[in-house]
Amino acid sequence: MENNKFPSIIKVIVVVWILIVVICEVLVFRFQAAHARSDGKNILIVSDPQLTDNFSYSFLEANPFGFISRMVYFFSDLYMKKNFLSLLLLNSPNVDAIVFNGDLMDAGRGQNNKMWIWEYERYQTVFSQPKGYKAVPTYNVSGNHDIGFGDRTKNVIDRFKSKFGERLNYEFNVGGVKFLVINSLYLEQISYRHYEEADRDVNLYDMNEYRNEALNFINKYVSKDQTNTVLFSHVPLFREDYQSCGAYQDSRRTPMRQGRGISYQNLLQKHTSDYILKAIKPKRVFSGDDHENCEYVHKYDGYESIEVTVGSFSFLQGTVSPSYGMINIKDGDISYRSIFMPRQWYIYLFYLFCVPITTILLIIFKIKHHVKTFSNKIEFGEDLEVGTTSTCISPNSLNNDVLNSRKKLLPLSIDYSQTKREAPHTPKQITRLLTKDATLLLMDLFKSILLVTTTTFVTFVFTLLYWYSI
Repeated sequence: MENNKFPSIIKVIVVVWILIVVICEVLVFRFQAAHARSDGKNILIVSDPQLTDNFSYSFLEANPFGFISRMVYFFSDLYMKKNFLSLLLLNSPNVDAIVFNGDLMDAGRGQNNKMWIWEYERYQTVFSQPKGYKAVPTYNVSGNHDIGFGDRTKNVIDRFKSKFGERLNYEFNVGGVKFLVINSLYLEQISYRHYEEADRDVNLYDMNEYRNEALNFINKYVSKDQTNTVLFSHVPLFREDYQSCGAYQDSRRTPMRQGRGISYQNLLQKHTSDYILKAIKPKRVFSGDDHENCEYVHKYDGYESIEVTVGSFSFLQGTVSPSYGMINIKDGDISYRSIFMPRQWYIYLFYLFCVPITTILLIIFKIKHHVKTFSNKIEFGEDLEVGTTSTCISPNSLNNDVLNSRKKLLPLSIDYSQTKREAPHTPKQITRLLTKDATLLLMDLFKSILLVTTTTFVTFVFTLLYWYSI
């Protein structure tokens, strides 16, 4: 009876782990993506995916294609792919455009051409749209990790333009609303002036060319009054340090403030921001770069422009809660929501919690099973010298019919109830029996753990096949 109970416990644990993997690797992402549903016209904003590469963390730099490095790349890409596909699978009919708001790769500005092409192919795999669904138009904003901050060579910028669009400044329209994308990175050329480690092959003429291109584009949209215009700038517009981020203030780890370094600047300078705002007078501004969400209201000349800094889409870029943005246009009104994605680190921690719990349960049930088996051996005896269990049967385990049939086969002078052999009780015999049973226990436990592990891994592989076949 006891021997039949334990396999059922193993089956329960296996089924539970299958459910855990399916929920954590598929259903959690599908459920979270359902929050993005809305009527009207919708624009999805994916900001700062920054594909993790050998420059993202120092421990990856020494061996960019080693096992650990490849695992980091793989799970970073997988997380973004699951979220992106879930969004489109559930919302594709209602998503009219996707804006990738800069910093598409982490070291796009500094990689050699061979490495850059490899990362571009990774990017295409991560953000491929599901087969058989409506193809959603995509628009790319240049980020400082893509083309630098006024301090990169023409080759770096041309490389970016060859794959992500020839125009760094352009307009598109959705639902009667005008969207302007500007290359604000080259409106300010300060990095190569103040930092000796910036790209020394930079040509001032080339940089002025990109700056003038951005200025000419802005001047085309000078408006006397505020119109239904939305502006995209990868780097946030200026505000004084430590200003409140509105509804997102409590979710931030650090305050927003100005800062500069090689190929980056946290905020545009005040005169640049004032120039952009007073010329275009946008109703909404969407930026990225900071990796955390922030909302700030710019006030100037009697107008107000609401700027939202969209958080990073990656869980390996310093934010606890990765997110994306969804602009909704309905009856000419523009609204916006930041939608937080599943916290991947919490999923990993949940796995780590379940592993020892599972192991402890298996150990408890296995020990319980083997203790009962060992007790039966002690009670009914075992031929320890040859290692075979006695075939003597306790009359208590037989029903009356079987007992009567056995009695008929025995001489009348034999009392069947007295046929039970005395159990061995010598220390030497019990030690041998304990050693043998402990070995069987360890082997049985190993087989059970191997079964659960293998089933869990196979289930995980099937979830990968699901995501990469869509």
